[in-house]
Amino acid sequence: MGKQSKNGAGRSTRIGWFDFKAAPGTVYLMQPDNDPTLFKLGFTTRRTLERRRELQRRGDGRLRIVCSVTMPHAYVLEQRLLRRMRGGWRFFRRRSSPRGTEWFHLRRRETIADIQTMMEREARRVRRAARLRFSWPLFGRITRS
Repeated sequence: MGKQSKNGAGRSTRIGWFDFKAAPGTVYLMQPDNDPTLFKLGFTTRRTLERRRELQRRGDGRLRIVCSVTMPHAYVLEQRLLRRMRGGWRFFRRRSSPRGTEWFHLRRRETIADIQTMMEREARRVRRAARLRFSWPLFGRITRS
């Protein structure tokens, strides 16, 4: 079960057994200055600043990188986070943005710090799942910035 990426390499949304060669990537959380209720969750294998430059639109507020998590199995982390954002019962489902499928609005009484905490907690869950399947690299680390 894999997803075809733009460069043609298939990425798995699941952690396989004995998958030590999982390429590291970065999952980022960005927010525009002009709309504090809007945020974007995304994945990149490049530098986060380059990705921010690509996403920046004219007339929109400046995009601020709230946090980023660099780790092996980062694509799995991003897919789990997106599933949590899109999931739920219809009435309580998070409102998406017309900007794209990875843009979301904060719920009432929710802050961007709550999303950041959820991101870090889910990263630890991915690491635990990878270790249980003997797929976490020997020197693999979760790096937050």
